[in-house]
Amino acid sequence: GFNPYNQRKYQKEKLTMVSQKVTINNPQGLHMRPAGVFAKGMAKFDSDVTINFNGKATNGKSLLNIIGACIKCG
Repeated sequence: GFNPYNQRKYQKEKLTMVSQKVTINNPQGLHMRPAGVFAKGMAKFDSDVTINFNGKATNGKSLLNIIGACIKCG
């Protein structure tokens, strides 16, 4: 499974968590093309990206994990 702390060295620095709630307006949900655009955009960042949908946490940098989460409209 996805472990957000995998391969991260412990560093004594202040970490800031940023959280944003978004609504998927596409009636088809987050399907292959927009999920790919999202994952590719998030891959540029060193931070962990987690999508929470229906009580399940998903790696927001993985196209396969995003598709597997079956994120629907709304």
